[in-house]
Amino acid sequence: MRDVIVLLNPEKDPAGSYALSLADALGAHATALAIAFEPSLPYFTTGSAYDVIATTREASEHLADRALAEFERIALRSGVRVVATRLLTTPELERRKPLASPATMT
Repeated sequence: MRDVIVLLNPEKDPAGSYALSLADALGAHATALAIAFEPSLPYFTTGSAYDVIATTREASEHLADRALAEFERIALRSGVRVVATRLLTTPELERRKPLASPATMT
């Protein structure tokens, strides 16, 4: 195994340490991804709602960046080569419809 990929939980992340231990034991490279969510509001929302969105997005980005920084700090101590990436997305992308309904799958 040459690569270990881990999705970090910005609020609490035991998986990052395990992924780094595994990568270290295997002599592998580790890639971490932390997701920051950008809240969305209906298209007709105006005014101060945009301030709420910006504040929430910044807080989410801060948590993701903090998780990635901790992952990189631990990796540096262990000597594991890492790539740490933050992905900014909206919750709507997480709720995709299935390609086919169970009734049409035979």
